[in-house]
Amino acid sequence: MLVRPGFMILAALLLAGCGQSAQEKAKDLRAPKPALHEPATPAVVQKALSQLPWLQRRGYSLRIILLADLNLPMNAYRLFLVDLEKKKVLHRSVMAHGSGRGSTIEDAVCSNEPGSNCSSLGRYRFGENYNGRWGNSFRLHGLDPGNSKALQRAIVFHYYEHMTDDPETGSLYYSQGCPMVPKRTYRLVKSAIEKEPLPVVLWMYK
Repeated sequence: MLVRPGFMILAALLLAGCGQSAQEKAKDLRAPKPALHEPATPAVVQKALSQLPWLQRRGYSLRIILLADLNLPMNAYRLFLVDLEKKKVLHRSVMAHGSGRGSTIEDAVCSNEPGSNCSSLGRYRFGENYNGRWGNSFRLHGLDPGNSKALQRAIVFHYYEHMTDDPETGSLYYSQGCPMVPKRTYRLVKSAIEKEPLPVVLWMYK
């Protein structure tokens, strides 16, 4: 533990599998400042609704979608579960981004390349639900050029039990590219997905 004027930095390193074979690095990165802001709920909902034609053409769920705004720092609510029918945000959460290529708490450097340890922008389809090194997880299928190698990179949606829902007081963690969330968020998302007859989409944008 290292104490500096004005804030405390907690440093801890965890090595474990992101998928069944890839490894994820989780590093406690207590941010020096609390979250500054998050998008207004109407703006998030409108962005989600803009995807309806695309979702309909491809046969994906028209009821729920997840949006991840990587313009926001890790110490902000930036993952949103949106009900497209009721036009409201059902849940908001913090979310880890990849540690690669100089990424910081405030800025996620994105890449689609294997071994980059970066998050990839684009739309993902939630695929197989399985039990791996991180416990229960969802495989993610990249649907855009910017995330087309998601399966190859073993990018999955999973939780990390030491993450918390509070962006101001909770510990922050990098991943190796996986959208990694608190356990409570994971359970809420999993429950919503399981109720859907059609595949659900996660859209990560910046």
